Amino acid sequence: MSMISAALASCNSEELLSIINASPTLDTISQLTDAFIELSRQNPEKTDDYASALTSAKNSWKVSETNIGDSSAAQDKSFEGVLIRYFYNALTAMLHESSTTFIQPGNSYIVASIVSGTAIRRGLCFSSAQIGHITRGLHFSGSDYKSHWGKERYEINAVGACVHLIAAGKEVYNGSLIEEAELNKRLRKIKSCIKDPAGMRILKVSSQRDHPNMCSSCQPAQSQVENSFGQPLSIVDLWKAIFS
Repeated sequence: MSMISAALASCNSEELLSIINASPTLDTISQLTDAFIELSRQNPEKTDDYASALTSAKNSWKVSETNIGDSSAAQDKSFEGVLIRYFYNALTAMLHESSTTFIQPGNSYIVASIVSGTAIRRGLCFSSAQIGHITRGLHFSGSDYKSHWGKERYEINAVGACVHLIAAGKEVYNGSLIEEAELNKRLRKIKSCIKDPAGMRILKVSSQRDHPNMCSSCQPAQSQVENSFGQPLSIVDLWKAIFS
């Protein structure tokens, strides 16, 4: 395990900061991105811990304006700008991986939705491509969801959209790419596509009595949106809500 992977695995933001400040290079960015994705695949419920450690380091590093010699045509060649592009590429690839339609812990689309949503919540990556997975999954008008996948994927992509949404929290409204009114409408309508009990737990308002493994403040997608993400669900509780 590399020093970066070890620091991220232990959620040691000070060690991450030291490594980044000492070597603000493309190789460091590549290792940070790869480590975050791989660790999150292995332990999805800890994704927010890894993201928080990286965000903490990001808020303190001294390399914000460092030109790291990125060879792409992008104008922003700062360490942070290039890191965001690496995250964008990694998350886009992850969200487009082939996955089963069964809602289970090993489903790569569920895991990718958690990772991407967490990246939105923690300010590591926010893009129209990520939001597109939410709007298409929930069959937003104008999303052209029918051209992206067949009916056999409607359920898993709807559940993935709900997971994506809960993981992102109120930051999903950044950039005004999603309107709250239509989001509420689509969450109510999409239930016709979701039959799996785990998917229904995420979609519908759940109580501690009905699902004793969930904390009393846990609010799945509909309730989260209706309450403006006033009590955001932790990634640990989100994972429990799906697979309890």
